[in-house]
Amino acid sequence: MGKMKKSKGPIGRVKISRTSRGYFHDLNPYSLHATKALARVDRSRLSKMGLGVKSRHPRVSTFYTILQDRRKNHPVKFGNVPQGPHTFPHHGIHHGIVEAKRTGQLETFAPLIPSPDDYGKRVDKEIPSGHGKYDRAKIAKSIFKKRHSRFVKLKNMSPRSEVHSIRFAHVINKLIQMDPLGSYAYKGRGAGKKALKGKGESATKPLAQQIDLPKNSGFSDIGDVQKRNTRILTTLGKFKIK
Repeated sequence: MGKMKKSKGPIGRVKISRTSRGYFHDLNPYSLHATKALARVDRSRLSKMGLGVKSRHPRVSTFYTILQDRRKNHPVKFGNVPQGPHTFPHHGIHHGIVEAKRTGQLETFAPLIPSPDDYGKRVDKEIPSGHGKYDRAKIAKSIFKKRHSRFVKLKNMSPRSEVHSIRFAHVINKLIQMDPLGSYAYKGRGAGKKALKGKGESATKPLAQQIDLPKNSGFSDIGDVQKRNTRILTTLGKFKIK
């Protein structure tokens, strides 16, 4: 959970991160390496290719991030705004995208991504006209539409270069995490410290037992969130991630 780490500039200082399943670097956060040294070597390889690779982090902005941002215009950087409490464990989605990229099956996540129109309806159901955060919700819909256009372009690109595959994985991650059903406590002043701190996400614990869906989450229909979680679990199951 915690605060987002938003990358600055194309290629700055070396950034190696660790998950419960391996190491990744900021130029390709969707490939895991057994050691930090191997991740560093792969980062050096990519940076020398000169293909316009950018510094990225898999903990992307969420619907919570956008609605809790205090600025009036389109937010560019979310460095001081937390992602909020995820309903589905972030590390599970990240690992699924990693496996999908490794096996050349990123399109498997396409059914989890709604069209801009369907996304708009989903947003309006949670933040209807007249709600105090309706203007922020409109910004979310605008951002989603732009990202969805990029998603379609990369999805139709064949064959994809290594850099394009990284971009495709990243936009998939962004679109999934922008789902208003993917985080909670964004309708009011925001989540408390207890909801924002780590939830003990672990690779050894079944994902179905790591879903965070409190009774006071504030969703219009809790069943919608449960259906989304089931669809994500089914998708991840195709990569033997449970």
